[in-house]
Amino acid sequence: MNINWLEDFIILAKVGSFSSAAKLRNLSQPSLSRRIRSVEQWVGTTLIDRSTTPCTLTPTGAKFYKSANLALSHLCENTKHRTYLDFLVPFEITFAGTYGLVDQFIPIFAKKLSKLFPEIKLNIIDSNYSTRGKLLTSGEADFLLVYSHPDVPIAPSYKDFYKKHIGKERLLFVTSSNNREAITSSTLSPGEYKHITYRNSDYLSQVEGMIREKNSHQGVEFVTQYNLQFYSLFKQFMMQQDLYGWIPQSMIKDELESGKLCIVNDMNWHTDLDIVLLVSQENPSKYVMEIWEFVDEVVTFPL
Repeated sequence: MNINWLEDFIILAKVGSFSSAAKLRNLSQPSLSRRIRSVEQWVGTTLIDRSTTPCTLTPTGAKFYKSANLALSHLCENTKHRTYLDFLVPFEITFAGTYGLVDQFIPIFAKKLSKLFPEIKLNIIDSNYSTRGKLLTSGEADFLLVYSHPDVPIAPSYKDFYKKHIGKERLLFVTSSNNREAITSSTLSPGEYKHITYRNSDYLSQVEGMIREKNSHQGVEFVTQYNLQFYSLFKQFMMQQDLYGWIPQSMIKDELESGKLCIVNDMNWHTDLDIVLLVSQENPSKYVMEIWEFVDEVVTFPL
C-alpha cells in the first residue's frame, strides 16, 4: 500500500469532495479517483459512497478511516514523513459578496463559527455584482452573500445556487442634516436633487432604479454627482456636500444616531432588502455543507 494513497483517502474523507481533495493534494481529479479506487481494491470493498453530495464514508470506510488515521499519525510522529501532517492545517472557507455587507457580516459570524469549527480559516473577497457569481461557479469562493429584492431579479446565474434568506435590511434614502425640508416633509417636493449613486453594475443601483421608477410621478429629478461602490465614501460625500442617496441602514447607524445623516421623511423612497447566502450546487465540500446547516442555527441579520 502506497502511503500517499492513504493520505489521499483521509483528506477526501475530511473534505467530502473529490475536487477539493484533489486541489489539496495537487492532483487532477481523475488521478485522485484512481488512487482512491486502488485503496478500495487493496481493502477489498467500497470505502466511499459517491452517490451522496458531499461524498461520505461507507460503514467499512468509516472503520478503515480510523485505522488509517491512527497508523499515519504514528508514522508521522516517528519519522520525517511530514506530508500527512501538513494537511491538518486549518481548512479555508472563502466568502464573497457585496461591498460592506461581507465586512459587517463575517467578523461576528466567524466568532460564532469558530466555536464549532476551530480548524476553519475564513477568507473574504469583496467583489462587484458582475463577477460574484463567477467566483462561486469557478470554486474561488465557497459562499456568496448578497442583497435581494422581490421586484429586482438577481443575476440569472444565481438561480443555479442553493439559497438561504438569513435576514432583512432596510435601504434608506438619506441626506445631510442641512436639507431640512426633505427631512421633515411627508412628501418629497418636485425639483432637482443632487445625488450620489452606485456603479451601474451594482445590484443596489438596480434597486435604486426601481424605487425611482415607482416614484417618477412625483416630479423629482436626480442630478448625479458621483458613482461609487464604497459605503464609507458614500457617507462622507453625503455629509460634506449635502447630497442625497440610498444606503443600507446597518451601514449608517452611527451617523443616524449622531444626526450627521438624516432619513428623508417620505416613506415612498425607502425599501426592504433580503440578505441571501448562496452556495454552489456542484460538488461542495463537507465543510461547506456543514456550515450551510450551521447558518440556520446562529444567523440573524442585522447582527
